[in-house]
Amino acid sequence: KLNPSYALAFNDRGLEFSSKGEFDKAVADYNQALKINPNHSVAYYNRGNLLRELGRNQEALQSYDQALKIRPADAESLNNRGNALCELQRYADAVLSFDKAIALEPYYADAIENRADALSRQGCERGVDLGIGAGI
Repeated sequence: KLNPSYALAFNDRGLEFSSKGEFDKAVADYNQALKINPNHSVAYYNRGNLLRELGRNQEALQSYDQALKIRPADAESLNNRGNALCELQRYADAVLSFDKAIALEPYYADAIENRADALSRQGCERGVDLGIGAGI
């Protein structure tokens, strides 16, 4: 039985539930951790990762934003925020998020790769918007 006032225990159990595919229980535990400690940036980050994995990208984005309010220099949260934004087809915003992650960690390979992908997707979207390739 978990100590009802120990946020880290709920966060850790959320990770365990997530690894077992018990996603509803994992989200509930992350929420409980945050109820106990609203400044638990790791619980926001972990909840964001799970929500993104479940395709709930708008909710994931909100979790990453909360994590970043607490720890604005968290390159991993910025990178994963960018990934959620890409899934929402908000490529320009995603690039900005990746840029911030790379500014914090210049050799962060995932962020560099994700930024390139977002720029490519952004270009494709612009091409479609401009009618480039029409009639092909």
